[in-house]
Amino acid sequence: METEFDPEYDDEQDIDDQDEEYRIITMKQKKEVIHYWRDIKSRAKRSFNTMQIRYRFLSNESQLYRWEKQIQNLGTRKDKLKIIWDHTLTEFKKAINAKLIVHDIDIRRWALSKALEINLTSSFKASHWWVWKFKSINRICSRKITKFVTKSFTQEEDNIIANALECVDTCKSYFGNYNPSHIFNTDQSGFNYEMHSGRSLAFIGTTSVEAQVQSLNAMTHSYTIQPTISIDGNLLTPLFICLQEKEGEFGPQVIQRLLEPENVYVSCSSSGKMTKNLVKQWYQNALLPSIKEKCVLLLDSWTGQKDETVFKEFFPSQTESKLQVISPKTTALIQPLDVYFFRQWKIFARKIHNRVLLHGIDINLKDRINIIKMQSLIHNQLSSPRFADMIKYAWHRSGYLSERPLQFQNVLQICFNLTSDNCFQDCSQCSEGIFINCSWCSVPLCFSHFFTSYHYCTEFKL
Repeated sequence: METEFDPEYDDEQDIDDQDEEYRIITMKQKKEVIHYWRDIKSRAKRSFNTMQIRYRFLSNESQLYRWEKQIQNLGTRKDKLKIIWDHTLTEFKKAINAKLIVHDIDIRRWALSKALEINLTSSFKASHWWVWKFKSINRICSRKITKFVTKSFTQEEDNIIANALECVDTCKSYFGNYNPSHIFNTDQSGFNYEMHSGRSLAFIGTTSVEAQVQSLNAMTHSYTIQPTISIDGNLLTPLFICLQEKEGEFGPQVIQRLLEPENVYVSCSSSGKMTKNLVKQWYQNALLPSIKEKCVLLLDSWTGQKDETVFKEFFPSQTESKLQVISPKTTALIQPLDVYFFRQWKIFARKIHNRVLLHGIDINLKDRINIIKMQSLIHNQLSSPRFADMIKYAWHRSGYLSERPLQFQNVLQICFNLTSDNCFQDCSQCSEGIFINCSWCSVPLCFSHFFTSYHYCTEFKL
C-alpha cells in the first residue's frame, strides 16, 4: 500500500528510524556527513572512529552507507514524496496563474511524471485518494468558470496592474497637500428596477431553481446613481439619481408628484444612464454644495466625465483643485467605490426587494417614487458615522490609505445583523418583527416603519 505524504513533514527533514536514539537528521546534515566521510582530497574514506568524534549522533558505520545510498537516490521515499508534492503544487500554481483549465487528471499527470523522473513509479501511483488529499490540504476544489479570456488578455493583465500601481503612487504623492475631507471619489452604478439575490435555498438534488419576481422587464432595465465619497470616510449629500424616461425628460404630471428628498437630486435620460449634460448637472447640484476649499476629484476614464474643461468650468477660481483620472481598465483595482462600497449599497437594495417579494408587501418598487424613496433611505443609512471606517477601508483596499481601519462593520453587521437574541424582537414602533436596525439611532424597525413611513434619521447614538 502506498504511503501518503504527510503535509506537516518539514522540508529536507528525515527521521532515521534505525538509530538507537530515533534522532531527527535532515538531508542537508546527511550530505555534510557523507561529504566529510568521503574525503575528496585523499580519495579515501575516513574511519568510523574519526567520524564519530566529529558527529556524535552516529551510531554505526552501516548508517553512513545507508545515507550515501539515500543521497544517490535523491533521498528517502519520504523525501521523494515531498518532491512530487511540491512539483505538483508548483505546476498547478503556474497553470492557475496562466488562467488555464485544470482537472484531476492533470494533477495525476504532473505527479506521475515527476515520480518517473525520480524513479518512484514502482510504489507511487497518484491514486484518487492521493489526489483528493492533495486538493483538500491545498484548498483546491472545482469551481464554475465565470469568465473566458484570451492569452492576450492574460499578458495585458501585468500592464494593467503596473498602471494601477503607478496611478496610486501618483495620487499619494500629492494627496498630502489637500484636506482629507476634500479628496473625493465619484462614479456611476446601474441598478435594475427590480433587484434580487442570485442565490436561494433549495433542496439538495433540485435540478432547476426558479424565483418569482414582480416583473421580468424590470430585471433588465436600469437607472443610475452617482454617489461621492471622501477619503476621510464621508458620503456626500445629495445623491445624484438618473432615471430612465422615454423622452429623456419628466412630463408635467410626473414633475408634480415627483418625490424630492433633501438628500437626493433626481434627473433623467432616455437610457437611464449618465450623459455629458447630466455630468454638468451633477457638478452643479451634487458636488459644488459640498466644496468649501481646493479639492481632488478621483474618477474613471469615461469620456463623458473626464473632460477637464468641464471641471474647470465649475472651479474657475480654484486653480489648485485637481481632476485625477484613473487609468483605463484599472477601476476594479483602485477605484474605492468599485472596490468595496457599491457592493454594500447593492446588498442594502436587495434586502429591500427581497423583503417586499417574500412577505407579499403591496409596494411597487419599480415606481419612480419608491425608487427615489429607497435610494434616499439607503443614502441616509450609509451616511451614518458608523460607516466611516467602512468607507475608509474602500480607500485602503484601493491602495490610497496605508493604514487599515480597525474592526469596521459593514451593512450586514450594522443594519441586518439578526441573531438568536434579536431575530424575534419587535419593532420599536409596533408589534411587527424587525427588518432593520437604524445605523443612526440603533432602534429596531419593521419594514413598514422604515420604508413606508420613510425613516429618515440623523440622530447618531453610540
